[in-house]
Amino acid sequence: MAAMKKQELADLVSQLVRDCETYRDALSIDRVRAMEYYDGVMKDVPSDANRSKVVSRDVRAAVKKVLPSLVRTVLGNDKVVQYEPVNQGDEAGAEQATDYINYIVFPESYGYDAVQDAAHDALKLRNGVIRWWYEKKQTVEVSSHARRRDVFGDGESTATALQEVEYYELYVKVDADDDGIAELRRLVFAGGIGPDNLLEDEEWDEVPFADLITERRPHQREGNSVTDDMAEIQRVKTVLLRQTLDNLYWQNNQQPIVQEGVIQNPESVLNPKFGQPIRVGQGVDVRGAVGYTAVPFVARESFSMLGYLDQEATDRTGISDASSGMAPDALQNMTAKATALVEQAGIGQTELMVRTFAQGLKRVFKGLLGLVIRHQDRPRAVRLRGQWVTFDPRHWNAGMDATVNTGLGAGTRERDMLMIQMIQQLQEKLLMTLGPDNPYVSPDNLYNGIAKTVEAAGLKSPDLYFTKPTPEDIQKRMQATEQQPPDAGIQGRRQRRSALRAKAWRR
Repeated sequence: MAAMKKQELADLVSQLVRDCETYRDALSIDRVRAMEYYDGVMKDVPSDANRSKVVSRDVRAAVKKVLPSLVRTVLGNDKVVQYEPVNQGDEAGAEQATDYINYIVFPESYGYDAVQDAAHDALKLRNGVIRWWYEKKQTVEVSSHARRRDVFGDGESTATALQEVEYYELYVKVDADDDGIAELRRLVFAGGIGPDNLLEDEEWDEVPFADLITERRPHQREGNSVTDDMAEIQRVKTVLLRQTLDNLYWQNNQQPIVQEGVIQNPESVLNPKFGQPIRVGQGVDVRGAVGYTAVPFVARESFSMLGYLDQEATDRTGISDASSGMAPDALQNMTAKATALVEQAGIGQTELMVRTFAQGLKRVFKGLLGLVIRHQDRPRAVRLRGQWVTFDPRHWNAGMDATVNTGLGAGTRERDMLMIQMIQQLQEKLLMTLGPDNPYVSPDNLYNGIAKTVEAAGLKSPDLYFTKPTPEDIQKRMQATEQQPPDAGIQGRRQRRSALRAKAWRR
């Protein structure tokens, strides 16, 4: 079979690049408008001369309301990603990979900023993109020596090294070897897309990019953004706010009506100052000499329309004070049940955003796992939770599944704390009633509840506050319990029941 020539490959790729750039240019119109609306620049709603130029910042307000809940839910604990074994024998590797990938991504590679920026872009621009790569760095140290500097020439090489060129890193499925199967290839061009500009051409196993969205558009790459829902509302509110303020300005600065020739100091009316008298001729009726236009106050109708638009924005996006973790003042006069329903409706849509975004992050962490396994060729010791631990990724399974922990929910911390407290109370009840060897609650279950309490409180690293018991410690305690005399076991259960009844009585 004849392999594809460089010219043929360049021609094929150049056509694909043109298609992509055309598609990008079409999308850039909406992306630029979204960034302008977020920054309060609305070129499609120009302001009139000498009139209000205020801009309603609804897109920015909606993004800033939901972003903290999304970021806190995804990044609120030490183990953002957790790897699951897929084959027998993967258990140890999955646990090690969970600790190691979380360490190298977040404390070491600024993963927190990358995830937060991607979430911000997804909310504002429809899609956020995260790329992963493995990089080897050389450390450069500068020192001075007694060598002549004029031997390096006229500096042309330095000027050439600083020139900017177009750089294309492309991942294309193409049948380069003419075997009837399209393979994924990584192509690097610099300075153009011609055959002479091709720097690298190699087979590749995956595209190291992930599209992250917060709201799906079925069967489409792009998601829905907050801007898509809020742009029209921001435009209408901007016009109403400007008209309202203009009406108030006219109310506070009415136009004077002056009878010509009877005012001795006209500047006192045209440019009034506090305490400055208005002089009129003797015998002139003052009430007829000076008057002011009557401007009707119509802003009251605008206020009711602005309130309607705020409710429409909540209906479109599900983003409200409740979903952002704050108790809205508007709910103070409602019943507790109605307040809870409104809050749950907003939180439900926010949780859907979180889960959609987390689904996209799974691809990122699966790619990072494969990257580490392929490129780290020796064990490495890192300081994890106060102890030095050695990791050797070469023995891990690159096909392990990744689960992004989304915490307890996207609601308020008080809601999360209440949920975990209810679970812990049920755990305690089962332990007191049935003993530590019951089939419903294990020591690991109890520790997980404690760890979630720490996370719901906004703290990281539950191991700093509680120690997870080892299987050996649990086994020793179980054996010690079994070796107790029967009467002691009965007496212990009676004491636990008495304590439980006393606790119930106090409640």
